[in-house]
Amino acid sequence: MAGYGSFKFLPMPIVFSTNNANPKLILFDNHIEYRGGFTTNELKYTDIDKVDVYLFRESTNNIVISKKTGLSTFIGNFTSRKQLMEFLKIFKEKGCELTNKAENELNKYFDFAL
Repeated sequence: MAGYGSFKFLPMPIVFSTNNANPKLILFDNHIEYRGGFTTNELKYTDIDKVDVYLFRESTNNIVISKKTGLSTFIGNFTSRKQLMEFLKIFKEKGCELTNKAENELNKYFDFAL
């Protein structure tokens, strides 16, 4: 995984921080821990505004997590589409809102996988 920090108002793939050495996205029961820059942050699932995807070629499998407060976003690039879709599924199960694009990709992936 690679981790990035960006702002809600910036179009993908523009970012202001990157962390390829030690990125983090860990899902717990009630919150996530993430690192897209240099510090580790926590965010409750209830504080997530929306979860999106940015897909470009086979090697770009980005999850984009926007907070309800503030302007920053976390972007994590997974090594596989399968891993990204598994994380999306968990976010959906936790009650997080997926964008239409993320929802469509999730449905398409699991319809194809069946």
